[in-house]
Amino acid sequence: MKQFLKNKMFISAAGGLIAGFLNGLFGSGGGTVIVPFLEEFLDQDEHHSHATAILVILFFTIVSLFFYGFRNHLPYALALQTSIGGVAGGLIGAKLLKKLSGPLIRKILCWLRPLEWWWVDMIPILVGLCSGVISGMGIGGGTILIPALALFLNTAQHEAQGVNLLYFIPTAVVSLWVHIKNRSVNFKIAWPIILFGVFGAVGGAILAGFLQGKLLRRLFGIFLFAMGLYEIFKKDKKTKEK
Repeated sequence: MKQFLKNKMFISAAGGLIAGFLNGLFGSGGGTVIVPFLEEFLDQDEHHSHATAILVILFFTIVSLFFYGFRNHLPYALALQTSIGGVAGGLIGAKLLKKLSGPLIRKILCWLRPLEWWWVDMIPILVGLCSGVISGMGIGGGTILIPALALFLNTAQHEAQGVNLLYFIPTAVVSLWVHIKNRSVNFKIAWPIILFGVFGAVGGAILAGFLQGKLLRRLFGIFLFAMGLYEIFKKDKKTKEK
């Protein structure tokens, strides 16, 4: 039993460090990693993994914000606009998550992955609303918000990531209130991941400050592509099991 707990702690530490590092580096993406990590390695169902991921990423985001602010990569006005939509979207997404079945959540995730590569030109509030719905479901709204801001609203990559960090806090707080009320957040599993993950978030945020925006955008694109392939592979795996 003791050996099992040690292994479980090691797994949580490794997953937290990786997710925290990616969240600090890209200002997003931690939830995209944490959700499948909770499902595959810690045996959490879709509802608990998506809800718990929001709590975990909230801590990574708070830590990362300090370093983005230190380098003046936080456009507060734009973040406020996206947050208005994000709060409403987060509430909608959190309520939707309880009503959706596990298989349907996986289908929605696969449908949304292509949207990370193209978006219509819209005002920041609507972008925040759509991203908030995704964030409220624990899927990773930043993978939509950041490309939308960088590619269609001409926001520099570092600033787009900073906006996502700022916008995520009120969005996460609202959606977490719903998830905690629904008892979907697994605090016991979340704390070890948070404890180790904040160190990864610090490292990722510091590294992001030294990288050029163009390189950082390319790395983010590679990350999205890799996670998209993972979702396709995961979907095929589920189909084979049936």
